[in-house]
Amino acid sequence: MRHILILTLLFLCPFLSIADERVQKAEEAYSSMQYNAAATLLSQVADSLQQIGETPSADIYYNLGNAHYRQQQYTEASLNYLRALRIRPGFTHAHDNLQKAQLHMGLQDIESDEMFFIQWFRMLVNTYGVEGWTTFSIFFLLLGFLALAVYVLPQRIALRKAGFTVFVIALFGMAFCIVNASIQRYRYNHNMQAIISSPEVKVLTSPSPNSKEVITLREGQIFTILNDESEKNWIHISIPGTETEGWMTEKGFIKVVEDAPAQKEGTTK
Repeated sequence: MRHILILTLLFLCPFLSIADERVQKAEEAYSSMQYNAAATLLSQVADSLQQIGETPSADIYYNLGNAHYRQQQYTEASLNYLRALRIRPGFTHAHDNLQKAQLHMGLQDIESDEMFFIQWFRMLVNTYGVEGWTTFSIFFLLLGFLALAVYVLPQRIALRKAGFTVFVIALFGMAFCIVNASIQRYRYNHNMQAIISSPEVKVLTSPSPNSKEVITLREGQIFTILNDESEKNWIHISIPGTETEGWMTEKGFIKVVEDAPAQKEGTTK
C-alpha cells in the first residue's frame, strides 16, 4: 500500500507542477491584458487536472470566467462563474460577476417567490461548500472530545456542568455541519444547471416538434435540466425562479455546468 501511494504521488507531481506553472503564466497574461492567452492556459489547467482525477479549484473557473468576461464573451464567462459557484456556493465575487455578465446580455435574475425562512436557510447552507462544512464538523468533533474530557476529569461541579453543556452544543453543531455538508455534496453531484449557447432556443409544451411554443430562450439564459431523454434528443427543462417548464431539442446548443467537475477554493478580482 505504501509503495502504491509513493508511486501515485510520483505520477501526480509532474502534472501538478505543470498546472501550477500554467496558472502562474495565466496570471501574468491576465495582468498584461492578454485575456485570450489567460483563458487558454486556464482551460488547459482544468482539463489536465481532470485527466488525472484531480478537481480544479473554484478559483480556476472564476479566473477563467474573468478572462472571458474581459473579452466580452459573456456566455462563457457565465458558464465558468456557475462552475465556480457549483464548487463554492458562497463565492461572492463569482456571484456578483455572474450578475454583471447576465446584465450585459440583457438578462436579469428572476426573484424567487420562496418563503423568507426558506431563502434564509438556503443562504446559510450556501455560505460554505462541502469542504467548509466538513472542516466545521471536525472542529465541533474536537470541541466535543475536549468538553467530554472536562466533564469526566474535574471534580468541581461547575466545570462538569460547563463541560456537559459545551459537549451538547458541539454535538448539535457537528450534526448541523454534517447535514449541510451532505446537502452541498448532493447538490454538487446532482447539479443540473445549463446555459443556452446559441442566439435563440425554442421551448415547447411537449417533446414533439408540432407542440405549442412555451418560451424562447436567449443566449446566456440559465435553466435547469429536469429530464434527459437522450435517445429521443429531447430534454425537459425549467426556468429557475418561475413555474415555467418545457421541452427542447437543441442539445447541441447548450452547455451543462456539471460537464466540468470541480472542488476547492481561492480568488482574483
